[in-house]
Amino acid sequence: MLSRIGTTAAHAPARVELCLRIKPTCLASSSSSSSSSSSSSSSSLPRRGSKSRLGHASNAFAVWAVPRRGYASSSSSSSVITKDKPDAKIAVLGGGLTGLSTALFLSIFAPRARITLYEANERLGGWVHTVDSSAEDAQGRPQSVKFERGPRVVQLKEGDANSRLYVLLLHQLGIADQAWALGQDSELARRYIYHPDHLIDLTGPSNSDSRLIKSASLARFAGRMLKNALTEPALKGLLPALAHMLSNRKPLGAEEYCRRLVDIEDESIGSCLTRLFGGRSSVADNLASAMTHGIYGGDIWKLSIQSTLFARAQMFPYRLDVPKPSRDSRFSVERLSDLNMMTLVTKASSEECVATGQRLLGGYTGFYGGMEALTEALVQALRKRSNVTIETGSFVSDVAPSLSSELVEVKTSKSTATFDKVISTLFSRQLASITGGRIPALSEKKGASMHVVNIWFPRSGLNHPHHGFGYLISSQADVERGLLGVLFDSDREGAIWREWKQRQDAVVGGGSKDETASSSSAARQQPPTGTKLTVLLRVPWEDEPPRSPEQAEAIALAHVRRQFGIAADEPVHTQVSTARDCIPQHEVGHQASLAAAHAQLASAFGGRLAVAGPSYTAPGILPSIRAAFDVAASCTGLHDAYRGLAPAASATHTPAELALVPDPSVGSTGLGRFAQGRRSMWDDLAIVDSAVKADFLDLKKESLERIIVPRLQFGSLSKSL
Repeated sequence: MLSRIGTTAAHAPARVELCLRIKPTCLASSSSSSSSSSSSSSSSLPRRGSKSRLGHASNAFAVWAVPRRGYASSSSSSSVITKDKPDAKIAVLGGGLTGLSTALFLSIFAPRARITLYEANERLGGWVHTVDSSAEDAQGRPQSVKFERGPRVVQLKEGDANSRLYVLLLHQLGIADQAWALGQDSELARRYIYHPDHLIDLTGPSNSDSRLIKSASLARFAGRMLKNALTEPALKGLLPALAHMLSNRKPLGAEEYCRRLVDIEDESIGSCLTRLFGGRSSVADNLASAMTHGIYGGDIWKLSIQSTLFARAQMFPYRLDVPKPSRDSRFSVERLSDLNMMTLVTKASSEECVATGQRLLGGYTGFYGGMEALTEALVQALRKRSNVTIETGSFVSDVAPSLSSELVEVKTSKSTATFDKVISTLFSRQLASITGGRIPALSEKKGASMHVVNIWFPRSGLNHPHHGFGYLISSQADVERGLLGVLFDSDREGAIWREWKQRQDAVVGGGSKDETASSSSAARQQPPTGTKLTVLLRVPWEDEPPRSPEQAEAIALAHVRRQFGIAADEPVHTQVSTARDCIPQHEVGHQASLAAAHAQLASAFGGRLAVAGPSYTAPGILPSIRAAFDVAASCTGLHDAYRGLAPAASATHTPAELALVPDPSVGSTGLGRFAQGRRSMWDDLAIVDSAVKADFLDLKKESLERIIVPRLQFGSLSKSL
């Protein structure tokens, strides 16, 4: 589907010219004539203003290829286990979202492989957990209340490859009709932070298509933020901090910009933001700490800036200075592997999937029956596949290289078996403990544990006048130790119910049946009245005084009662759950430690043991599914992937387009992208013109001809083309 432009790794040029728009089919065709492709040089690329051999004008640039430095690593062909052994035995350790997704992708990409999934608990799904709890309403009548113990909302972005993969997965599972959709202007977009003892509204401006509405909303947002910056202690110093950031930016050319991006050293979130803000640490302590609490549950002065959502902040002092081919051009640095994924998903999407994408992308989504609908659908899909075996209640106690052959031995509480490949989605420190000290780089990894306190008051509107998604608590707030945030679940459920009713009304008014609005029985169940909240508390670290679940419940109730003025005798129903090591902590040096882990995995297991999941890459629903896809693609080569993902679509593509080389940055261990630290990412960088990419992202097949996705080097993996 995608091939190389330029030279092989052995003959990489010092500089590469700007890449112009070429059909991906043209790139794919080079796989059938690899000899000419591999010997081509940058001088063969079309020049500015010329026409490509496909006849399309090439006077606007889609992507600038990053000059190759010659030090990027590539995966060995041994990562593709099923290439020489289609009936390979593969084990997946862990039955959470990443493990379930990995097993499903493996079963699709390698239908002859025999896959065994091990889960220590009897229940599958990991931290994605929706429960029905029996309670009583204000009149003492029995009432079933649905609680989420884990994630409950997914935000999908139009230009995000992971979001597109998620939509495609929902269609593959047959649950797209169960997904609700709320826009960026919905109630869920209302966000607050708590500092020092009250809520501060930080809701952003409207994302409406109407220029008038957007302008008015932006004016209100600017006025509100200006007032907050002048009056709120949490935002003290924000205005001079922003002025310092914006007035100290240095323009850099494409090559120098990417060189700095690759070579920049890791540091903590707190230290980086403090430097950007001109030494004002209070802004980081008050604002960034609240955001970090809600996502990572950790300390901004310990967490790695390069391994979190703040990663781009390190490059803010530098401005990408690239000649613009058009007035609308706006360049950004992106990963070629993400563009590869976007192309794959776009080509594999049926018209129905495209319609779902138009409904879900660019807003918030979840499931009418709760987020566990996703993991339940994954389990059902796996149980229907003849090449998958699920072993629940099987605690993995030892993983070791087999002494008699090139296999990996997995010992569980029930049995012992050998496999050609093992993929672990377990918490990294747990994997280190069951591999006999062979991966010491993972033995010191930390994970934040959470007390999740679900609260339901039978009386409605108790969080008035503050409505929205909820609020996060800064590290400097005047609250009990460990309080991270409060989610307004009843507000979310009310918005979901109204969304479903509107779709039902549209069906009635239009006189046509809308399957997505009527097929889910769970959607027709109106949520009970009342005020439902979820309080998140971090379990104390090892050097802090312990806290019992009962104490966590008392702290949570005391906080919400004080915040919303709720009387102590107000009827309430609660549940407390504890999630151990549920959020891996990517502290400073995280990527360097993963580089060491990559080497240790390769040395001890010869590429037969790989890892995936939030211990290594970003936490969350979307990154977990992407990590599963990447490791499964690397393990299997992803040949004939379209036939597995979209049978109807695959018939229209040539064999060359049906073979996508797996992302070489994953490799045989799952950590290939970290093999040489940040230098490993060099060959995965491209500077993309968003004005051109916007045409590509509308999910129309013909738009694939409007963007080039070049790959100058695939290393040894390019041989599989």
